[in-house]
Amino acid sequence: MFTYDYLPAIGGGGRHVVEVCKRLPAGEVVVFSGQRNDLEDHRSVWPGLPHGFVKQLLLSVWLNLRIRTHVRRLALKAVNVHSGPGGLFLVRSAGVPLIVTAHHTYAQQVERLPSQFWKRLFIPFERGTLRRADKVICVSEDTQRAVVERYGIAREKTVVIPNGIDTAVFRPQPDVERTQKSVLFLSRLEKRKGVDFLLRAMRLVASEDKSVKLFIGGKGSLAPTLKSYVAENGLSEQVEFLGFVPDVGLPSWYARVGCFVMPSVFEGFGIPVLEAMACGTPVIGTNVDGIRGLIDDGKTGLLVDFGDETGLAERILRVCGGGFTPPTNLAERIRENYDWDGVAERYAGLLL
Repeated sequence: MFTYDYLPAIGGGGRHVVEVCKRLPAGEVVVFSGQRNDLEDHRSVWPGLPHGFVKQLLLSVWLNLRIRTHVRRLALKAVNVHSGPGGLFLVRSAGVPLIVTAHHTYAQQVERLPSQFWKRLFIPFERGTLRRADKVICVSEDTQRAVVERYGIAREKTVVIPNGIDTAVFRPQPDVERTQKSVLFLSRLEKRKGVDFLLRAMRLVASEDKSVKLFIGGKGSLAPTLKSYVAENGLSEQVEFLGFVPDVGLPSWYARVGCFVMPSVFEGFGIPVLEAMACGTPVIGTNVDGIRGLIDDGKTGLLVDFGDETGLAERILRVCGGGFTPPTNLAERIRENYDWDGVAERYAGLLL
């Protein structure tokens, strides 16, 4: 497996690789990444370089120059490249079957984030990577649709294998008391994650019911702007910034709030949606790629159009008022369809 992101994981793509690899037979997979760790089956490539586009591009150049050498030296039977924004490009033959995992695409990102129009430059390299693949693993049906419709990849060459969660960790927490009139956001504090949209909706919520409280977990470049907005709009009693929330604390946070909101501009795959659902927490998500496929609107959760502040506020008030309850068997359904063990089994069937 060739990936930009790995332990210590810095994103959803890295977590995907980590969770799949630790469930595959020992000694059957070698991981190449730009991260530094002491795992036996891992090879670090330029681990001292700071993370960012420069490192991503250099890793892609290195991969294209060295792929055949590593295939020969390690007697690799197949190559799995993790692609997409934050991923790697392989536009030359590896000499063995190539499986590409598309976490999402530059075409989706450019469409949803016009300010990142310059990333169109990478679309030809991404298209070349996908066309060279013998099989393309898409983490969602939205990504599959983009791969097929925007890059011209034959549908029969694609397969959807979703991200997953550890359902032994993310499960109902009967010992945690839930506060009905509370809302949780957990993600990086950046424009793409829609936290500013959530705060604008929260101002409308507060005008109707000041007892509803929003907890914002995460850190990022938007934090100072968000905190200023809260202060300037008199929301200091309704909004609390938690900072970074470690993984060990996530299940109890999901279980203690009345509602989890994922208000993103778009996602490759909304893992926190599944985590919250598995903990029995009602979820509101935006009707966008990477989220809409995880929520059956009005049944397993609620969807709202991105930017519809009134609609989001109405849904928050509805859930916090007890007007929506997810199915009692939802956690079981998540376990059946999205547990990492099942995801890894499907990878094994393609790679080993």
